[in-house]
Amino acid sequence: MFETLVTGVLTNVLGSYIDPRCFSPDKINVEVWSGYVVLRDLELKPEALAAQPAVQLVRGVVGSIELKIPWNRLQSESVVLTIDDVYLLARVEADIEGVLMEMDEFTIKKQLLEQLYQDAQRQEAADRENPASNKSDDGFTARLVNKIIDNIELHIRRVHLRLEDHTTGDHPFAIGLTIESAHAQVRG
Repeated sequence: MFETLVTGVLTNVLGSYIDPRCFSPDKINVEVWSGYVVLRDLELKPEALAAQPAVQLVRGVVGSIELKIPWNRLQSESVVLTIDDVYLLARVEADIEGVLMEMDEFTIKKQLLEQLYQDAQRQEAADRENPASNKSDDGFTARLVNKIIDNIELHIRRVHLRLEDHTTGDHPFAIGLTIESAHAQVRG
């Protein structure tokens, strides 16, 4: 039961970015009672970078996402989320300078609000399709998820981003960025 709950939460949280086929049982290792969840060999959806109108994701791969939840010490220890081996290949679809010049602060805020609204509508539709049988369980689940998110430690290791620009005419170019590791911690 808990495995299904964790898989459902992961699907809801990551579903906008990760190809749904990546949530198959052979790609997810869930050991809920030990507080260990691993997703392997994940493909990013092409629309994962939809918030960036001038950039299209050609290919995105995540080697693994690992989640360690210290169930009996949630008040004192962080939940550790580790993302390893991220490879992103993106292509510039338009003149970036032109796009940025056209976008003012109002337009950016409007696009962000539209994206949030669409995400909320999708979530509401998903909730209607899978209504919970017990509302008190929803409250418990929401509190548990919030506690985990409020006490998270994030590690990202081995990231490679390659951006290709073919809009410059006769002289296309590419630029790459590698990040060996990055770390962030939230204490709620």
